[in-house]
This record gives sequence, structure tokens and C-alpha cells, in this order.
Amino acid sequence: MLIDTGAGNTCIALDVAEELQLTMVGLRKGYGAGGIHENKVFEASLRLIASNGLVVNSTHQAAGIPDLGKHLDATQVQTGDDYPKRLIGLLGRDFLLHATLIYRGSQGIIEIQLDMGSFPNQP
Repeated sequence: MLIDTGAGNTCIALDVAEELQLTMVGLRKGYGAGGIHENKVFEASLRLIASNGLVVNSTHQAAGIPDLGKHLDATQVQTGDDYPKRLIGLLGRDFLLHATLIYRGSQGIIEIQLDMGSFPNQP
């Protein structure tokens, strides 16, 4: 997933939500570059593993966005491993409210510090 500080809510590609057989919990109006849309909302369990080994398990409602996967180009992701990449969604501010982001633009580095105590059901 990509971090999107402009997205109010976490989003997932609709085809991925259907592929994962996520449970639809409602509909939500979304505002994007294409105007107002009504999107299916799914209950999604997120498991994030940081490079330092920290694991975050969190449940969020994610809006299913048609054709989102077509616009997320995994070839733009750079990591230090050969793990296959598939971008499936956007982490919005509903997730990022648990984080402090520092962007070092001249170095191309983003640092993320998570407030683990702010996540429900985290040790």
C-alpha cells in the first residue's frame, strides 16, 4: 500500500477486495479527481511489517475503488529485497493518525514513527 496524506480514508482496489472476499459493510461517498463517487466499503485487516521487524495488526474500513490497481504502478516501488510487489491500495489519514511522518525530500527518505499505543488491540 502507498501512503497518501491527501486521502481521508484508506482505500483498496475493488478487484483486490473482491479477490480477497472481504466483507462489504456499507457504501461511502468519495471525492477524487474524477468527482463524487459512491464506493463499496470493506472491513480490512492490515498487517504491516516494518524494516526493523515491528509488526502492526490493525482493522480498518477501506473503500473499494474501481480501477485503482491500474493506476498504482508497482515498478515505481524501490525496496532492498526481491520480494514481488503488488500495490493494492492507499493508506489514508484514518491510518496515519497513528503516525508521525518526516519527509527528507533532498534525500528521498520518509521516516514513519508509529504510536503503537493508539492502535486498538495492540500490546
